[in-house]
Formats: sequence, structure tokens, C-alpha cells
Amino acid sequence: MQSCHLLPLVQILVASVLLHFFVEIADTAGLISKGLSGRISMPEHAGMLFVFPEEDIRTFWMKGMRFPLDFIWIGNDCKVVDLTENVVVDTNQEELNIYNSSQPAEFNFEVNAGEIRLSNIQIGDIVQFKNIDVDCLLYTSDAADE
Repeated sequence: MQSCHLLPLVQILVASVLLHFFVEIADTAGLISKGLSGRISMPEHAGMLFVFPEEDIRTFWMKGMRFPLDFIWIGNDCKVVDLTENVVVDTNQEELNIYNSSQPAEFNFEVNAGEIRLSNIQIGDIVQFKNIDVDCLLYTSDAADE
């Protein structure tokens, strides 16, 4: 995969305050499947942005996760369309809980659990991608990860 961004940020406009999050991008089948699994933690004010080719109801799990998350579901109009808070680590990795967006989403932005409440992020908030050219982030097959 060719890099097309440097120091990517996701910015969310919450009640006239612009929040900044440093971002890792998951834009291929392999990266989306792996996500943040296996990591011990994630820095504050950071997250992983999952990019899909179009809006749809999205399904996620916590396979291999070691810390809880909040999910910020984002539509192709760059507005928050749904929020899933405090997604806990599944103790039984053989029977994983499934988490769905209630509305079609083109992006899922995963941040540390509690961030949605702490930052007062709401459905309808505006999301901006800085130093991320979404047009150059194309969902590709696993072959691109090798």
C-alpha cells in the first residue's frame, strides 16, 4: 500500500470545540480484520480509523483485544451517525459479542473507552479528516497487505 498521508488526524467538532485525535488507518481487508487486536493499550487522543468502500451497516468484534474501546460510526457525509460506548474485552474468545452500527457508516473510528463521554461526542457532530486524503484510501484485498 502506498502512503498518501503524514501525521493523519481525525477532528470532531463538539459544541464549537475541535477535538484532535492522532490516527492509524485500516483500509484493507487484512488491516480491518486485525484492527487493534493484540495490543496492550492505545495512547490518549489516538484512535484507529477503519475505512470502507461505501456506507453500510457495519459489524465489529473484539477478537484478540486487550483493552476496551468506544466506537464512533461516521457516515459518508462526515457526520457521526452512531456511537457505541465501553465495548469491553470478550473473556471468551470462542463466543465473541458482535457490535453493529445502527445506521449505515463508511467509517468506524475506535478510541479508548470513555472518550465519547469524556469529550461529549454526539450523533450529528461533524468529523474532519486532516492530512488524510480519503480519496486515496481504497479498500483492497488482503494481497495488498503482503
